[in-house]
Amino acid sequence: MTRNIKIHGLVFRPCSLDFQENEERMRTAIDFTEIDFLEKYNDSIVVGQIIAESAKIFICKNWESIKDWSDLEVEILDNSGEVTEYYNYKDEEGWVGKIGNLIKSSLNKRNKERHNPATEVKDICLDPTDGDFSLTINGKEHWWIDNESVIIIADYIEQKLKK
Repeated sequence: MTRNIKIHGLVFRPCSLDFQENEERMRTAIDFTEIDFLEKYNDSIVVGQIIAESAKIFICKNWESIKDWSDLEVEILDNSGEVTEYYNYKDEEGWVGKIGNLIKSSLNKRNKERHNPATEVKDICLDPTDGDFSLTINGKEHWWIDNESVIIIADYIEQKLKK
C-alpha cells in the first residue's frame, strides 16, 4: 500500500548515463557530501523528527479550530501495526474520450471502495515525556501514530487555517 502520497523524497532521481555525469549532477545538490556520511545522515533524520514534534505541538494548539475534517486524506499507522486510511471519495469530472472514461471508471471503482471520510477528530493527546501522539478519528482510537501521519494532519490543519 502506498502511504501518504503527499510526502515524498526525490520525485525524480537525477538520471545519468555514466558515473562522471552522475557525480557532476549529484554535486549540485545542497546536501551532497564527501565525508561524515553517517553523521550527516543521522542529522537529517533528527531534523525530520524535530519537525514532526513541532507538528504535534501545532496540532494540539489548533485542531479544535477545524470544523470539517472530511477532506483529510491520510493513512495512519498506529501502535496496532495496521494502517487505517481516511479518504473522502468524490466523483471526478473532466475526463473525456473513450480511454479517459475507461480510466475514470477504473479509478472511481477503486476510490469508491476507499471511501472512509474523517467525520470526527477528537481526543488529541501528546505525551510530552516521550513524544507519543494519539487521537481518535470516527470513534477509532489511534495510539502512538507515526510521524508521517502527524505531518499530513498538521498540513491539513495548516491549509484549512490559511483559508
